Amino acid sequence: MKKISVILTTYNGSKTIERTLNSIFSQDGLKSDFELEVLVIDDQSTDNTTSIIEKFPVKLLVNDKNSGGPNKGRNLGLSIVTGDYICIVDQDDEWLPNRISTVLPYLNQTMIISSGFIVKDTLTDTVKEIVNDASTDFILFDKNKTFMQRLEKSSKGQNTYLGSLIYHSSLKHILFEEDFGMVDFDWLLKLFHNQSSVEICKPLYIRYLDGKNLSMNEKYRQNDYTFSMKTIETYKNTYPKQSKSALKKVNGTLARYYYVTGNMKEARFYFKKSTINLKTILYVITSFFGSKYIIKKFPVFGNWTIMIFKKIKDKKFERVVFNEITKKAVENGISNPRDINPELVNAYMARRALDYLVGFNISPILWTKLPGSKSAGRVQSVALRIIVDREHDIELFRPQEYWTFACTFLTQQKKELNARLYSFKGNKIEKFSFKNEQEINNVLEQIKKEIFNIASIDKKPYRRSPYAPFTTSTMQQEASKKLGFSASRTMQIAQRLYQGIDFEGDTVGLITYMRTDGTNISQDAIKECRNYIDKEIGKKYLPSEARNYSGKKAKNAQEAHEAIRPTDILRTPEKMRSILDKDQARLYELIWNRTLSSQMENAEYERCTLEILNESKSITFRATGSVQVFDGFLKLYQDVKEEDEVDKDEENDQKILPEVKINEKLESPKFNTEQHFTEPPPRFSEASLVKKLEELGIGRPSTYASIISVLSARNYVELITKRFIPTDRGKLITAFLDKLFTKYVDYNFTATLEDSLDEITTGKIEYLKVLENFWKEFYKNINEVKELRTRAVLDLLNESLGDIIFDKDESGNISKKCKNCSNGELSLKNGRFGAFIGCSNYPECKFTRPLSRAKAAEQDFLAEPKVFGETDNKEKIVLKKGRFGPYLQIGNDEKNLRNVSIPKGISLDSIDLDKCKFLASLPKVLGQYPENSQDIILNVGRFGPYVKCENKSASLENPEDIFSLGLNRAITLIAEAKPGRRTSNEIKNLGDHPEDKKPVKIMKGQYGPYIKYKTINATIPDDKDPENISMEEALVLIAARIAYDESKSGKKTRKKGKKSKTDDE
Repeated sequence: MKKISVILTTYNGSKTIERTLNSIFSQDGLKSDFELEVLVIDDQSTDNTTSIIEKFPVKLLVNDKNSGGPNKGRNLGLSIVTGDYICIVDQDDEWLPNRISTVLPYLNQTMIISSGFIVKDTLTDTVKEIVNDASTDFILFDKNKTFMQRLEKSSKGQNTYLGSLIYHSSLKHILFEEDFGMVDFDWLLKLFHNQSSVEICKPLYIRYLDGKNLSMNEKYRQNDYTFSMKTIETYKNTYPKQSKSALKKVNGTLARYYYVTGNMKEARFYFKKSTINLKTILYVITSFFGSKYIIKKFPVFGNWTIMIFKKIKDKKFERVVFNEITKKAVENGISNPRDINPELVNAYMARRALDYLVGFNISPILWTKLPGSKSAGRVQSVALRIIVDREHDIELFRPQEYWTFACTFLTQQKKELNARLYSFKGNKIEKFSFKNEQEINNVLEQIKKEIFNIASIDKKPYRRSPYAPFTTSTMQQEASKKLGFSASRTMQIAQRLYQGIDFEGDTVGLITYMRTDGTNISQDAIKECRNYIDKEIGKKYLPSEARNYSGKKAKNAQEAHEAIRPTDILRTPEKMRSILDKDQARLYELIWNRTLSSQMENAEYERCTLEILNESKSITFRATGSVQVFDGFLKLYQDVKEEDEVDKDEENDQKILPEVKINEKLESPKFNTEQHFTEPPPRFSEASLVKKLEELGIGRPSTYASIISVLSARNYVELITKRFIPTDRGKLITAFLDKLFTKYVDYNFTATLEDSLDEITTGKIEYLKVLENFWKEFYKNINEVKELRTRAVLDLLNESLGDIIFDKDESGNISKKCKNCSNGELSLKNGRFGAFIGCSNYPECKFTRPLSRAKAAEQDFLAEPKVFGETDNKEKIVLKKGRFGPYLQIGNDEKNLRNVSIPKGISLDSIDLDKCKFLASLPKVLGQYPENSQDIILNVGRFGPYVKCENKSASLENPEDIFSLGLNRAITLIAEAKPGRRTSNEIKNLGDHPEDKKPVKIMKGQYGPYIKYKTINATIPDDKDPENISMEEALVLIAARIAYDESKSGKKTRKKGKKSKTDDE
């Protein structure tokens, strides 16, 4: 007859232990089929637990002192029991009557047997069966299978809850960890290691939950986490895949504990180290709602549930809405609150979830497959693709030759009349009508013989309507074009104008909310504008009716707020200039002018078109021009166009034509034929990139500034002469995503997803449905890419980027032949500092070159020093390649050579002897500053060309301007500059720290502005304008940074201490 030993540990278990012991001694077949040995170890209970135990035929042992958990008692029991098989029981377990009799037939088959069980939650009065496949009586788990599943902390496989196990006494040497007295993770691993096992597919005991179980005990959770991490560490070399999965799941378990208990900061920290899936993302997002939220469960999809409810019940919550920070607006908002819109909340949840899903899943893949890459994002990666695609268009561009034909005639009044050839022998002249010089010369010979007269004069009026008031994106575009502000700088200044400026003894918001895609303004604001136009500008500038811009909205515009406008139109830029700094005043004036001009009359023009024919009327020249009849809104707001926005025909229209008559004979024609070549599309500026994103319906205007900043901070793009150029790393990441995550960087897919997000706000679609549809395919895509080896990824990119990164032979085929050795093949490589092209014969052949063919050509150009000539003083000028880029070496004596940097942004192709001489002449005195008669000096520094006069200096925004900068422009730059040494990365010098008199400065950083004090760098929050931070605010941020660094240092010290302890063991 088999003997079953039961080890039961207890502490203050008077409420449940009688039920537990009754269930043990009520087993079917007891004494006839098996015998029991029951050992109870009491951990110094302070209630009547001991007296209850003494009613039963058990052996009772009492610890000499409380051990803080059951593990010490379990080990004591294992050293005493004498049975053939062992059961470990908790004080609140209840065995079903057939617990042992069901297991008996299987005891000879394996060393370990488990069973299903029932969970009864007395707090919620719910019952749940935890049972494996009920279609069979039992499941046999092969050797080590359960061990692997437990190590991986998989939810699948054998049910190994401690109370479900019965195991052979030959395994009783496997003891529990007493230092962590409440955890059994390591014990289960040791028990199942190298063992096969059986699970009975029916519930055989009941586990009770009453809200006081160990899972909600913080000490238990911390011990469980620490010891689990320690245990997994011991297996990571033997079982790396399972250990990696386990580490993430352990972090997830602790994260959920902190989430449920309201410690959201700790929850987010551990969630980010856990398995990233849709469930995790929603946990992270909802954690930002704060501890006043708790989890309640309801079905969503798949096999998990999550929902957020308020703790505060029976109270109605409303939202106070105001569009501007003025006393009137705030009081009106408080007096008229509105209900919280659940659709808007859901749209926010969905947007955050999608951003996390993409970033948290793709970024780690980039880190492993493309070392050096830092992040990917749902909108960020598409914005990068737009820039990279444009660069590819430029690199693949092949210029086409074409010729234009123009003529300058003399009228009878001897006035010049410029016209272009419009048609020739019935054929309209198009851009490529003349593709070479021979074709146009043939036409020229025929036209020279002709006599021309004015055939028709057509005068038509036309109007230009004013622009709509600013949205976020149009404000960013215009501030970039007119003021030279970056998108992030524009938003920082706008935030400050919105939040308030001290004015007339009060803090007043000067503009309305600046994150908006609405184009309309309130009726009160329209009335103010119209009154101002009528009284201050003139009645003729006031249209008969107010203008409405509701039809002029961008794609995906939500129009939740009105357009950006001044809160009071009577606060004119002139009045505000004295209380605003220079940049604030410039942006405020731009917003003020745009708003007021939007309610002004049209500008009126008269366009005149002259047709000039030969006598046979087979050849037509056309001249166009226009005259502004009334300036209208242009009195306040002039348009500025970038190079890719300029219309050549519109340029021609600006000409004023001389007075002529019908049939007037034109004399002395001067024919002008000119050769042209098509130009590649221009690179994106910040303004044109924002415009493109808005046109495609990608992202939200409020996020464009941060997206652009991230691209620059991650070194995916460079901003040179105000144009974005993708780095090699940016190109590689885009190719990677385009090849392996094609759908998720597709313009149409991203825009369609934005449409879905907008439909959530109107209640047309459930946000969880959008997430589910996205996650199913995305998750599959993620897993497929994870399985690829890095070499396979690079091979795919070789194929994808072949046209762009490799040269072509005479037949137009891609050539990968190494230039350095005879038989090597070039291919894409990825190194510590990013992607490059290398030879297959490495290390014998060490040939490398940049990814970009343009950079490679520059590298080849600078492979050897190039002598350009001599200065006027007969000093030799040599172009060389240095560690930090190309430079000029000037001089004849090797001991007295001078080096002059070539500023970044100046193309080497444009460098000639005259420019070399100019750079060699630096520093150069341009003239004297009129206010102090001091020299204004032009020079090149570490951060590019600049002008300096005494203690004031200013950088040149366009490096090419160094060759054409005149004294007048230099005087203006000095006048606008602030005193003090000003580098391109210093924003402001706040002065000396009050304690040690060390300087405190605000600097531009790779990842945004920051405060520098000695060796401390303190980040400036996004909502703070770095130009307006005071010393007091800076000291607070510095103190916070010091405190953070000290706490971080303390954590590292403790971690090292634990590691050394483990090593000693």
